[in-house]
Amino acid sequence: MAENKKAIAAHNAAVADYNAKAAVYNECKAIVTDARYQEGNAHNALQQAFRNSKPADDYVSLGFTTASHSRSFVASMENSRLEYSKLADRFRNTGADFTNFALGKFHHLPENFQKTLVTYVSATNAGTEYY
Repeated sequence: MAENKKAIAAHNAAVADYNAKAAVYNECKAIVTDARYQEGNAHNALQQAFRNSKPADDYVSLGFTTASHSRSFVASMENSRLEYSKLADRFRNTGADFTNFALGKFHHLPENFQKTLVTYVSATNAGTEYY
């Protein structure tokens, strides 16, 4: 019976880890989809601006404004990408630590792995009072 409980706990930890990774993936995918949508809109707006412009318009000012907005947009997306990349690395490392733990390779575990275990155990027990 105790082995079943251990197996269930291990399975629940793996499911929680997978769900956390899936949530990050879905959020990243939504960000990329939104960025592509905004990029398409920006291209359409730029083409429309060039179609509607007259020779007397200030093309240099328009070019600098467009370049400035493009640079700002790319910079904001880079910040999000870097943040989610670091989060993905953290999940990858935590997954490797749990694999080493499951395989008994305790010498490969980081010094603070006990804190990680306590965090995941408390997370898997969250909400149990409602069941």
